[in-house]
Amino acid sequence: MLFGPFSGASAAALIYWLFDRHEKAGNYLCIDRSSRTLTLPRQHKTFGLDDIANFQWIKGREKQRAVGSVDFHLLAKDSSGVLYRYHIMGAPARAMVEQLVEFSGIPVHEYLLGSDRCRDSDIHG
Repeated sequence: MLFGPFSGASAAALIYWLFDRHEKAGNYLCIDRSSRTLTLPRQHKTFGLDDIANFQWIKGREKQRAVGSVDFHLLAKDSSGVLYRYHIMGAPARAMVEQLVEFSGIPVHEYLLGSDRCRDSDIHG
């Protein structure tokens, strides 16, 4: 008899904790057009807009499931000039990505892998 209310309260507390943790993590990315920088606050990285190659939109299935999903990445050079891929978020809204591309002027390269290929971002340039 006590298990139902206890389970419900535990689930509510867990959901609240997850949302609170996500909110405290901060923004995914910030663009300052006046200083021409892009910051990934969750990864503690900042880049000049000239060091950014492009965004990536990779759509395909997950390794363990046949469900399609999207990963959104940033390709940018570090201080030594080496190009790295930084994961920004999974499953972003298409309209949000289009607004970001329009605002930033940074192009997005799309990779639509279909249902027969796994979404493994390391194989894409």
